[in-house]
Amino acid sequence: MTLSAAPFHNKKIVVFGSSVAMGWGSTNNNQGWAFRLGNALATKGYTLVNKSIPGNNTQALIGRFERDLLPEKPEICVIALGLGNEGIAKQSTKEGKDSVYNHFVNGINTLIAMCKKAGIIPVVTGCYPANIFNADDYAFVKKFNAMMKNSGTPFIDLLEAVDDGSGHFKEGMYHDALHPNDAGHEAMFQGIPLGIFDTLDDGLQKQSAFLKGGDRKNLSGNYVAACVRVCK
Repeated sequence: MTLSAAPFHNKKIVVFGSSVAMGWGSTNNNQGWAFRLGNALATKGYTLVNKSIPGNNTQALIGRFERDLLPEKPEICVIALGLGNEGIAKQSTKEGKDSVYNHFVNGINTLIAMCKKAGIIPVVTGCYPANIFNADDYAFVKKFNAMMKNSGTPFIDLLEAVDDGSGHFKEGMYHDALHPNDAGHEAMFQGIPLGIFDTLDDGLQKQSAFLKGGDRKNLSGNYVAACVRVCK
């Protein structure tokens, strides 16, 4: 799925995630929050490409990073995964859940590092609800989101708008136990501060002006910190 518009910011964003990012549960299973984000950003000149695949987890994204993401040559990558596909709900012990959580965090950090090495600005979405989560799973969801909010990496909260307070989707906002419906996807989209992308792009342009040959790989992290201060 690719959405384009007349240039203004003239930057490409790739959404890199799993089924919720792809839009499952929405109309035709492809008109979810990322589709709506693409429509909104197209009016500003951005191009959004969705390279999400249902069932993917951190290891799957790492494995197809060079094949699926790099050829798109985006300026920004939205890493959009949740703890469901990592298998946290399948674990019955604290040790098992700790192991899954740590594996997830390490995978996200690896993806962030891979983006930065390629000169791509990473944006990470927070974990979101699933009706299969218990109280322990929900605690890990909130733990990850709190960590990312304070990590210095641009962060988008997809939990608050659809969370019923126990880690499950709000009534009327889910298609099935793992996916939001149209109302849920719309709520997730409405919770995204669109200005985060303008702030990132403005910072990228300002720093690029100081680089010889426009080598994006040499960009410092100042624009990331500025974005987090402005947008979170």
